[in-house]
Amino acid sequence: MTEKKRYLVVLAITVIIAILEIFGAIISGSLALFADAGHVVIDGVAILVAVFVAYLVEKQTSENAVGTIRKRGGNLSALLLLAICGWIIVEAIDRIKNPPEIRSVSMLVIATAGAIGNWIQHRILVRSSARHITHRWISLHVITDLMQSVAVVVGGIFIALTGYMLLDPMLSLGIAIFMIMQALMLLLTGEHYHDCTDEHSPRSVS
Repeated sequence: MTEKKRYLVVLAITVIIAILEIFGAIISGSLALFADAGHVVIDGVAILVAVFVAYLVEKQTSENAVGTIRKRGGNLSALLLLAICGWIIVEAIDRIKNPPEIRSVSMLVIATAGAIGNWIQHRILVRSSARHITHRWISLHVITDLMQSVAVVVGGIFIALTGYMLLDPMLSLGIAIFMIMQALMLLLTGEHYHDCTDEHSPRSVS
């Protein structure tokens, strides 16, 4: 499978997960699930950049142009991530003051489906021989999405067993803080996006 096709498959799974989690957040009332969905959407932007870069590599585009696109894509992802985090933090604080009812079963089922999708994405990515910065960032995003989905699953189980609704906004705050750290790291490392490794030889990995 070529690098571009690999990213397209991962992107398709990302879209499915995002739709499921947004729908699940609406019907369950879970802000934590929505926070996870927001991170998944940003991952979709990063993967779109990766697909475009893979296309440029096939066309033998110059290294400087490829590096610039990687850098701009990384900056865009980071800024969108920070914007979503800001909204999540405001909403989470409001929910801590007035915790809504959470449909924990719906939250649990959707988060489990998201975790399974993230695991499939991870397995697809680790089969690639790519080692450039964009691939590493996408792999990191997928792993963190998986960790977040597992955290939401655990939260859903805890809420179902205890009825402690405050856990959802508290979990959302934790996810938002983690995403802010990730966004800042992405911005700080943006200058290294020109450091491409083995970018200009189109590859096919079975």
